[in-house]
Amino acid sequence: MKRACEIIVKGNVQKTAFRPFVRQLAKKCRLFGSVENLSNYDEDVRIICEGAEARMQKFLGRLRNPSKEDREETSAEITGIRIKRIPLSGEFDNFTIIRNADEVAERLDEGLIIMSKGFRAQEKSFESLGGKMDRNFESLDRSANKNFKLLGKNTNKNFKSLGGRIDSNFSSLDTKYGSISGILVRINRNLERLVNYPRLKARA
Repeated sequence: MKRACEIIVKGNVQKTAFRPFVRQLAKKCRLFGSVENLSNYDEDVRIICEGAEARMQKFLGRLRNPSKEDREETSAEITGIRIKRIPLSGEFDNFTIIRNADEVAERLDEGLIIMSKGFRAQEKSFESLGGKMDRNFESLDRSANKNFKLLGKNTNKNFKSLGGRIDSNFSSLDTKYGSISGILVRINRNLERLVNYPRLKARA
């Protein structure tokens, strides 16, 4: 059996994403109707619901006792719910959020304030990031200087060691080639003697 209700929700319920939550919940419960902010002193929210009795009770139960997931969808703090039966109209084919012109302008102002806060928070984040980057570059610069100094010392040490080995090798080559030069001189003298040997014998 279908029924229709007018539900007045009291508490801190406006500007808390409560109406989108109500719309989503009503659709999950397969209910039809509307939700709107009232411009009364208490700033209540009015919900018109039509649908099956069991689904209506499920919807009301979630409003009275929101789950953990429900609280993540809205920051509303409900202090009271007043329910009144109304005639079933059958005119709803969806569940809609009713907004008036003044509310749209007000939300634009709120949006500008939120954007301004966001920009300030972003600016602080960039300043913090810039400080961290400066410190990281300073640390990298110190580390690079230290490594280059160490590399310079090792390079000088290696060149000195290489120079010593080259000097030693040249000294060794000089000694070897000096010995070979002496041998070649002696061979040359012996060859000269052999060449002159017949002449010496003929004279004898």
